[in-house]
Amino acid sequence: MITTEQLQQSNAVMEERIPVWILYGTTTGNSEQLAKDTAEELLKRGVEARLSDMEDFQVKELPLIEKLLIIVSTDGEGEPPLMATDFLEYLQSEEAPDLSNLSYSILALGDTTYFDFCKAGKDFDSVLEKLGAKRLFDRVDCDVDFEENYKKWMGALLKTEVS
Repeated sequence: MITTEQLQQSNAVMEERIPVWILYGTTTGNSEQLAKDTAEELLKRGVEARLSDMEDFQVKELPLIEKLLIIVSTDGEGEPPLMATDFLEYLQSEEAPDLSNLSYSILALGDTTYFDFCKAGKDFDSVLEKLGAKRLFDRVDCDVDFEENYKKWMGALLKTEVS
């Protein structure tokens, strides 16, 4: 598994390219692990990947980003994880910037036993679209056993201009 320090070191030596940002929101750690796995796979392919949890992400960076991956779980009755709440609220506010320069993809984790399955991912998808961002491909919603859908999402991602 790649560490944050290794990710930063690799980014420092990589040739100048448009980086792919990976933001995650998690409670149990699944989204974080998938975000790290995604960054590692992109780095193996020579793609600069910048990884951050949504809580520590500086929103002033958002208008500068061209490629964004969001991996987020849904808590309780459709809420985003606590670490993702402020970021989602910012995107839904009047302060949110125009994101027409942004291409994105979302991997949403949830549990089909809940009525609002993957609602946090759906909310991020909806608000990014309203802000002018363009999907790289459709959002992928994952149930508790997310491995197979993650592989499909990753496969689709690797077929885009991201990699």
